[in-house]
Amino acid sequence: MRVGSPQQAPVAPLAPREGEWVVNRYHGLTPFHATELDQLLRNSGVRTVVATGVSVNVGILGLTLEAVNAGYQVVIPREAVTGTPDDYVDAVLQHTLGLLATITRVDDVERIWS
Repeated sequence: MRVGSPQQAPVAPLAPREGEWVVNRYHGLTPFHATELDQLLRNSGVRTVVATGVSVNVGILGLTLEAVNAGYQVVIPREAVTGTPDDYVDAVLQHTLGLLATITRVDDVERIWS
């Protein structure tokens, strides 16, 4: 996808706001691979990463592994991740990601952030 094209743009409700970072990823499967994300987070004093999105099969799993390897705490709000099939997602969350991250609810994250 071409940078700046409609296909590459985020959906309107998720578009970055003034002052928010945009970290472009041109290859790889996770947001940490070959990007400046780790340096931006460290320089800002971030110690916890909240993982959301698609897919538990690859993206969320890879992000969690890389973040934990880099020394971050990872929190995964269950209703904010998905993958396929549903029973596989549930198994990965319970038997793999649950050993590496804190699995919680969106409501809990919202309460802490407010």
